[in-house]
Amino acid sequence: PHSFCAVGGGGAMNSSAAEHGRGSPSAVPTVDSSDAGPVPAHLKQGGGSVIWHKDPAWFASEVSKGPCPAAAALYSGRYSVVQNRTCWDRLHEIQPLRAHLLHGRISWSSLLVAGEPANVTIVGDSLAEQHFVAIVCYAWSTGVPMDGPHMLKQHDVVHADWRATIGGALRLTFKRQDTLLKTLDGDVYAAPSFLIIGGFHHGHSGLAEYIRAVAKLRGVKQTLVVEALPAHFPGGVYRAQGGYPSTKSALLNATCDDITMPGGEPAVNGLIAQTINALFDPEYSPMGALRVEELYRHRGQAHIGPIPAAKFVGYQGRDCLHWCVAPGVLDALALLTLHKLVRHPVQPLVVRARRRVAGKPTFWKRELGS
Repeated sequence: PHSFCAVGGGGAMNSSAAEHGRGSPSAVPTVDSSDAGPVPAHLKQGGGSVIWHKDPAWFASEVSKGPCPAAAALYSGRYSVVQNRTCWDRLHEIQPLRAHLLHGRISWSSLLVAGEPANVTIVGDSLAEQHFVAIVCYAWSTGVPMDGPHMLKQHDVVHADWRATIGGALRLTFKRQDTLLKTLDGDVYAAPSFLIIGGFHHGHSGLAEYIRAVAKLRGVKQTLVVEALPAHFPGGVYRAQGGYPSTKSALLNATCDDITMPGGEPAVNGLIAQTINALFDPEYSPMGALRVEELYRHRGQAHIGPIPAAKFVGYQGRDCLHWCVAPGVLDALALLTLHKLVRHPVQPLVVRARRRVAGKPTFWKRELGS
């Protein structure tokens, strides 16, 4: 079968629970949706093809299902002190926002290729691992039948590869890669029919070269580059009520602001767009960006937050990089991704070139080898 691939950072989900969209929590926390306050105008606008809207009843219904089993499968060995990154002890602090497509809906069967599941591989760091979890948990929450996630390979206590088959239509694989490689594995990068690369929060040195190398290796096969998400508690302090200002007004010496945690406001997203635009004519480009930064700009209350053991993870015992696997939070990321996959089929792009380079028709703006 054809395959997708996504780049970014065990056990298995109970298949019967996944099929019915239900977890098996020992207790359901109380959610006071009134604590979340009104939805600001910027959240109502959403980002591109996905928008947020406030839906306390839906949020409470999702909470009643319990935590997504994939969170325990992937995170129980490392993040049990924060409820496997589900933030289940502070759901009352998270805005009850539901993400949905502005137009249309996701049809899982449309991902099938000649009757076979499309293979999607996600390669990269913990942020790409989070992307994998987002898609798996979105499918679980909507009651789509699930096989997995299953651990494929454990590299060490933190790094592992995973796979889940969703709705019999999507075989989703995550492969861990924490650095921007100079030599790319063809089985990982060239073989998939749809590649998604992301997780660039740790600096952008070599990023443009990496994107160009991926593009050259893949040719006309579809590739999606994921924008870096905001990584901060805006204003430099954790705010229980979620009233966050812009990070541009962050306190000079505060924890988890854009100064003490470089990359809080991603500096790489402009470089991503610039690099892609320099490579391809937009009308025929097999590579595009998944624009997610603005969609999550004002959702600082949905970061993992305080970590009990300061030495465990994060600056001064606080995780301002990753997001809660809580109802709705990662759904927007999942929906945007699935929307792209449905709109841009797994088959390689059929190029109707209008430009010529060295006498050959091409969709490149310039020869990648030059």
